Amino acid sequence: MVWGVFFSPLFALSASSVRVSGVEGTSVDAARIASAVAAFEGTPITRLDTGSVREAVMADVAVKDAVVSRRWPSGLMIEITARRGAMYEAGGSGYALVDSEGVAFATADAPPAGLPLVSLPEGDRQQAAADVLEAWDALDGGVRQEVESLASDGAQVTIALRGSRTVKWGTRGQAVPKAQVLAALLAQRSASTYDVSVPARPVTS
Repeated sequence: MVWGVFFSPLFALSASSVRVSGVEGTSVDAARIASAVAAFEGTPITRLDTGSVREAVMADVAVKDAVVSRRWPSGLMIEITARRGAMYEAGGSGYALVDSEGVAFATADAPPAGLPLVSLPEGDRQQAAADVLEAWDALDGGVRQEVESLASDGAQVTIALRGSRTVKWGTRGQAVPKAQVLAALLAQRSASTYDVSVPARPVTS
C-alpha cells in the first residue's frame, strides 16, 4: 500500500493534468510556466514538494504570487497572481512596465497608455514606487495631463511638468492637500518651480 501511494506511476505528475489559472490577459507566459513545471513531471504527487514547484513558477518575474495544490490522482492546480503595470520607466531601447511594488516585469515598444512615466532609485524601489503612486493618484485629471514624469530618490518626490516646470512634492504624506494646492497654483500663477512639500506654506519661483 505504501509503495502504491508514494511510488506508483498511477500518481505520477502528468503535464496534461496541470491546470494554470490567472495568466490570461497578463504578461505571464503560460508556456514558461509549463516549462517550469515540466521538471517535476513523473514524480508522484504524493511525494511532490509543492513549495519547490511554487519557487520554480515564481522564477518568472511577471508572477507576483502563486498557489500550488494537488489535483488527484496525477495533476496540479496552479493559481497565478500576475503583476500589473502601475507605471513605466524609459530604457535604452524601449519601456519597462513597473508594478506597484517597483518591480519591472515586462517591456513595451511604446509608452503604455494611462500610466505615468517614472524614475525610481536603485535602492528601495518598493517605497519609491509607493511614493510616486501616492502623488499620481492624488492629482486630478487636469494636472495629470500636464505631467511629463515623476521621480523619487527614495525620500523626496519631484514632478516634471510640461514647459520645463518642476513640482517639489516632498516626502510621502498629505497627498490630497498637496494636490489641491498644486492645482490652485497652476491655475493662478505662472512659475518654473512649485513647492508644495508643505502644503500650508507653498512656494513658487
